[in-house]
Amino acid sequence: MSSRLSPQRLVLSNGIVLLVTHNPTSDIIAARLFLQAGMLRENSSNWGLSHLVASVITKGTEQYNAQELAQVVESVGASLGTDSSSDYFLVSLKTVSEDFERIFELAAEILRSPTFPEKELNTERNVTLQGIKSRKEQSLANALRPLRQELHGEHPYAQTSYGVLETVEQIQSQDLHQFHRDYFRPDELVISIAGNITLEEAERFAQKYLGDWNNTTEAQPRVVVKKPPKVTGLKFLPQVRDSQQTTVAFGYPAASVHHPDYLGLKF
Repeated sequence: MSSRLSPQRLVLSNGIVLLVTHNPTSDIIAARLFLQAGMLRENSSNWGLSHLVASVITKGTEQYNAQELAQVVESVGASLGTDSSSDYFLVSLKTVSEDFERIFELAAEILRSPTFPEKELNTERNVTLQGIKSRKEQSLANALRPLRQELHGEHPYAQTSYGVLETVEQIQSQDLHQFHRDYFRPDELVISIAGNITLEEAERFAQKYLGDWNNTTEAQPRVVVKKPPKVTGLKFLPQVRDSQQTTVAFGYPAASVHHPDYLGLKF
């Protein structure tokens, strides 16, 4: 691989880790902003919370409402989205070099000052509840559910990002605000940028829009995550349903996230 495509690493004074891969052959810049704020920050009383945060966080900030955010992104043909997984919260964007600073500014605004409008939360909660109900009718989801529970027990990995009906129904706007206050902080943020941008340019944008973001003095809430049970021997978990289709799912223990072979096995 050419040395020019080797990522460069920089840590800002507030703890943000910046990774930049300069590729001048394309006029496109893509960025992903990772926070340690996924399902591992949830517990049995709020499964689905990080998913709702990801769904509502783009629906309004202190400076822009949902329509204004969408108009800015669409007007330049860019993409800007959010997602939540088991291990992290993600803001992703992609645009031409000329518009990168404007879209990066919006991403920073979304990260730092979302308003989580009540109306938007109600809409996204209903969509999520319908999604959970719909998954109960899907053969693959029904096969994976007991498999995950057998492999992971009470660990968050046993859940889907949508959560469960009982917890999602109870999540309120203040819960999203509290989750944001607890886990959205610069020393938990990693920014990876690739494309027609240098490390110096990326640092300038990061300092301009995120450099004055300070860490809260309050300690992060400690979420007790139970270790998955030890799986030994072959187990058969039949799920009998009135259907013409049969779905078979296999699962087995593999390397932990701390094992040097983990990434190779995952990808």
